[in-house]
Amino acid sequence: MSTIPSPVVTGSIGALEIGTIVMTFFFGIGTVQTFHYYRGYPHDSLWLKSFIAVVWLCELGHTISVAWGTYTVTVTRFGDLSGVTLDPLPLGFAWSILFSGLLGPLVQGFFAHRVHVFSKKIYIPLVCWAASLLRLSGSLVAVVKAVKQPSLQSYGESNGWLIMLLLVVGAFVDITVAASLCYFLGRERPFAIGRTVRMLDQLMAYTIETGLVTSLTAVTILVCLKTMPNNREYYSFHLLFR
Repeated sequence: MSTIPSPVVTGSIGALEIGTIVMTFFFGIGTVQTFHYYRGYPHDSLWLKSFIAVVWLCELGHTISVAWGTYTVTVTRFGDLSGVTLDPLPLGFAWSILFSGLLGPLVQGFFAHRVHVFSKKIYIPLVCWAASLLRLSGSLVAVVKAVKQPSLQSYGESNGWLIMLLLVVGAFVDITVAASLCYFLGRERPFAIGRTVRMLDQLMAYTIETGLVTSLTAVTILVCLKTMPNNREYYSFHLLFR
């Protein structure tokens, strides 16, 4: 068993630990929000309630998978060089790619549907749905490749193009949906009065914030992946904002 220098542990395993802890905290917030949704909106349609349930289950699966992978790295392989190189790649991390690959297109597809509701037009949602389907297909391919690859480093080196494609497509859909929703919500604002105006402003602010965060995160992951390919900082960002 090879010993690992402390700076290497801090730079690689430390990033995974921090990402996992913060991700679990966010999952707790999401769980509370889901609980309040079901309690506060009991008369919503069955398909919307089912959609929320599926999203929460994907979040749960992703959280368990990442925790499993982190446990493998920090406990099962404690003191072993493979804990830093992720060679072989823990199966939990491979499963996390699957759940995040399902979650992202699901949420983006839902917001593309909202664009269709507000705009009464189909062409923008069709582009977003097609891009989300491409992202989903690419994520499934990424899962298969992650299971077959011996380490995270070799996985990143041989599949860098696929990772960049998924990040770019995800950012494209986020920006397109956010811009479209802001445009169509803004178009309704002159005809609104009182509380409706404030509600539209809040929706626009929320849309811009969420689209901006996910898009900037995708760019951050790309930068970290290109400039620091031998550590795990980029993966910690992926855990937080997949």
